[in-house]
Amino acid sequence: MIIITQTMSDLRFNGEVKLGDLLTSVSLLIASMALVTAWIKERQTRRREYADKIRAAAAKTAVAVARRRELALAFYSEIQPLLTDTDTTLFETQNPTKARDTLWRGLVELRAKAILRVLDERVEEAYVGLYGYDTRIQTIYQLAMQLLADVDQAAYLATRRETQDRLFEVAQSAQQPYTSATLGNPLRGIAAQVVAALAAQSEVIVRSFQDQMVRLVKASDTDIMEHRVALEDLALRAATEDGEKERPTPGLKRMADATA
Repeated sequence: MIIITQTMSDLRFNGEVKLGDLLTSVSLLIASMALVTAWIKERQTRRREYADKIRAAAAKTAVAVARRRELALAFYSEIQPLLTDTDTTLFETQNPTKARDTLWRGLVELRAKAILRVLDERVEEAYVGLYGYDTRIQTIYQLAMQLLADVDQAAYLATRRETQDRLFEVAQSAQQPYTSATLGNPLRGIAAQVVAALAAQSEVIVRSFQDQMVRLVKASDTDIMEHRVALEDLALRAATEDGEKERPTPGLKRMADATA
């Protein structure tokens, strides 16, 4: 049997480090750091892109709600020539019923055009860019749009009934034969009152909705990425109810009910 022995004096530690091995280690370290840095930057870029996409969608949605309000208010500028035509009809025919027919026919035609304009602009679909962020946006957005549609319709009904009543009141009280401008100013006064009430009530709805969108736009990338900014339709309902209580102008729904 052969026994191999090794003494401590036979062990040697090679203290020499080759330059090539050192460079290889440093290169691997740098490459690893570069890879981690690139990954972090890419993650930050993806986070920023997603957050910016959500911010843009929130801004678009807020603008759409404001646009719906503008379309409702525009109706009262569009009816001004009709009010003048109604006054002219009364002056030319000396017949209040014919003047009423001119007024109603014109209001119905302009109302139909206003509704078509809302449909053409497709403001009802503006929320879809936020659906992936929070599916509740559909309910919240549709609530805002329904509230705006309700006050818009109430204002229209109030305008139709109030202008007709005012027309016959003026016709009964004015001295005959009717002169030019006998009816025009009273009708314009009714329209001004209605549009003022509509503007006040619709502003409350729009502001309440936009406040939520502004919070989302101002949120950090991380908060948006992790869906920390909650959307809540109860805030919209509460703000609308508070605005109705605090506003001195009579509510349009009550106005429409009173003239129904």
